[in-house]
Amino acid sequence: MLIAQGVFRSGTTVLFRALRQDEERCCYYEPLHPDLLDHVQEARTTTPSHAKSPLYAEFTPLLDPIATVFSPAFALNNAVLDSEDNAPAMSRYLHLLAEAPSSAVLQMNRGFWMSAWLRQQFPSTAFLHLVRDPRSVVWSQMATQSGGRVRMNWPLLRRRFFNFSSGDLSNVFSPRAYCGAYHVKEYCEIGRQELGRSSHDVAMWAQARLCATRESLPFVQALALWGAQAWVCHQQAQAAFGDRYCLIRYEDLCAAPEHTLSRVYHQFFDHPPPDSVLAYSRDHVHANRIAGWRQVDMAEKRFRQGLHEAGLEQVLEAFGYPVAANNEG
Repeated sequence: MLIAQGVFRSGTTVLFRALRQDEERCCYYEPLHPDLLDHVQEARTTTPSHAKSPLYAEFTPLLDPIATVFSPAFALNNAVLDSEDNAPAMSRYLHLLAEAPSSAVLQMNRGFWMSAWLRQQFPSTAFLHLVRDPRSVVWSQMATQSGGRVRMNWPLLRRRFFNFSSGDLSNVFSPRAYCGAYHVKEYCEIGRQELGRSSHDVAMWAQARLCATRESLPFVQALALWGAQAWVCHQQAQAAFGDRYCLIRYEDLCAAPEHTLSRVYHQFFDHPPPDSVLAYSRDHVHANRIAGWRQVDMAEKRFRQGLHEAGLEQVLEAFGYPVAANNEG
């Protein structure tokens, strides 16, 4: 089995779509998604209510047994697990997916604090970790799909917040900008409460970052959350999986998709990618997917300030993302 993990907006979906072209793999999309059962039920309908529901098609043969063991609480409540933790419901559910096909791929956006537990549950599995420059991640989380508007919170009649889109991209750095769709507040609070329970130095470092930015602007909190997710995942998964761990950067995948996928296949499957995977990557994975925040003049300076406030300069350097200007990886 292969676990492919990345923070929200790090390119995990395009990676999943590429791996899904491999007929030898059975690829499960976001198995910890809270609305999993709804997406699976819609996966093969002609008019799904959500654009990504068809990506859950591989779950459909297992829908009945999954429904008996899956819980939406997996999405947040069990985000922090260590090897000694007992999570029988989560274990039964993931083993159901792992044992169905021998070549399962689990694409996860919610497993960043579960690496040691996952290795304990699945000793022979491999771990593929996809990272992306946090400035691009946060920009993507805070801007709408059009790339020309910003997710905002505004008071409105009888409602605490109204999701209002502003045409000024500099508002990403406003106190009113938000990342609600990606559970930033929930994950920050979980991290503050749960990461502190761990005796691992990296977990305590991440918890301290989240606590230090509690009163910071939303984009700084989102940067700190990226650090808590990506760095803990990297350190713990690398230690747990050893030579069965592979780190790839989204920027490298976009710049050289065939080379990057070949590296993954040779490390984990001991053979080159099938032509179907390479053809998909040539057609759908492009370098022009990387840019975004650099179009705003103030962005580089504000992000540099935010990264300093979040205490992430050394983490960026370790991942190959210099904090200095004019770098996209």
